Formats: sequence, C-alpha cells, structure tokens
Amino acid sequence: MRLLSAAAVIPIVLLLTVLGGIWFQLLVLGLAALLAIELVDNVVEERVGVFRVLTVCLFLGNGTLAIFGGLEAALVVGVAGAIILTGLSGLKNAKAVIFSVGILLGNSAVAGFVALRSDMEFGLIAILWLFGVVWSADTMAYFSGRLIGGPKLAPKISPNKTWAGFLGGIAGAAFAGFVLTRLVDVGSDLALIGLSVGAAIVAQGGDLQESWAKRQLGVKDSGRLLPGHGGIWDRVDALIVVVIFAAVIGIIRGKNQSIAYNLLFW
Repeated sequence: MRLLSAAAVIPIVLLLTVLGGIWFQLLVLGLAALLAIELVDNVVEERVGVFRVLTVCLFLGNGTLAIFGGLEAALVVGVAGAIILTGLSGLKNAKAVIFSVGILLGNSAVAGFVALRSDMEFGLIAILWLFGVVWSADTMAYFSGRLIGGPKLAPKISPNKTWAGFLGGIAGAAFAGFVLTRLVDVGSDLALIGLSVGAAIVAQGGDLQESWAKRQLGVKDSGRLLPGHGGIWDRVDALIVVVIFAAVIGIIRGKNQSIAYNLLFW
C-alpha cells in the first residue's frame, strides 16, 4: 500500500512541478489547505470547525501573497497568524507550541516553495534539488538504519532512528547534490554538495520534530490521507524545514539575483 500510494502521488507532484506557473501554485495551495486542516484536527480541542476555516484561510492567504510577490508580507502574516490563532485557541503547554510552530513552519514553507519556483530559469532546478536531497536522505536513512542498526539517535523522541541511519541520510543527500553538479554548472561543486549535507541534517531535524509532536499528542500518524504513509505532515515534515532552509540561504546571499539562483550558484 505504501508503494502504491507513492506511485500514484509522486508522478502527479513531479508533473505539476515541471509545468510550473499556475499548476505548481495550485499544488502548493492544495498542500497548504491539507496541512492546515490536519494540524487543526490533531491539536485544537474546541471549535474545531471554526479553527479549520481560520487556519485554512491563513495558509491560503499566505500562499496567495507569496504568489503575487509579497514574500516579506507572507512571512509577516504567518508570524502574526501563529500568534493570534494560538491565543484564540486557548491551547496550553505542548499543544500550544505544536500549533504555533506548525503554523509558522507551514506558512513559511508555502511561501518558500512559491518563491523558489517563481524563477523561470532556475526555479525548477531548485525544487528538483529539494526533492532529490530530501528523498535521497530519507531513503538512505531508512536502509542504513535497517541494515546496520546500532546506537539510537534520539530514543526518547523516535526509538527507531539510529546514528547509522542519520549518517546514511547525509551520504544520500551528498550524492544527490553531486548528481546535480554533474547536470548543472553551479560554479562550486563542493559548495552545493556541502549545502546538500546541511539540508540533510535539517531534514532529519524536521523528522525528529514531527516525531516529538506526535509523541506529545499521543498519535502514531498525523492523519490517514495517504494509505501506508499516514498523513500529509508525516510525508512532508522534512521537506517543509528544508524548503525554509533553502529559501533563507537564497535570501541571505542576496546579490540582486533570484532566491533560486542564489541557492544553487556559488
């Protein structure tokens, strides 16, 4: 079932990513709405229907702002929305943290995806690099952990994760970065491979964050939308933090170029 779900979803995601423009934007907005609904259903205790509507509107509004070029405004709206909605929810302790951080991460990732893909020349390469790094890290972490085993990475948060899996994930991401340097002239091969390693570390941090959140909530999966995989957050937890990482790198480097260009070319 896990393989069948992946076989059905991944080609659609890749097709819409390659098409770009409004098709990729609709993909991101659809993902934003699903993330918002799943977050609310897992965390909010009262007036769930109201908070579904409010959180979906926030995520979609944030994505729309990013589509029309207001990246800074989208980020500000995300922060303000997290503060306001968490305050209105009345949630306390871990649930308040999970709700507010979920809103911040979800909104920032939506804006990051849109901003990276908006570059007509390098946006597709940037997004495919993200997919390649995250999927390679996830795959290699899984097989390294299963085949090698050994000491646990964070047993109190995620008992199944091992240091072997962590290092295998880094190796997988480095390989994905190396492959991209063979396909595209990025100026500095070592810089992009190093960036891929950094993205793998961030990705596995996102994975651990999601595991911690589920432990606090007492759930095995974030949802049931994807047979064999769980929910949307289960599948994109690493991708969410990596796209934020990538967008921040692209913004910090400046150079009057697009975020995608700044990310890839060193």
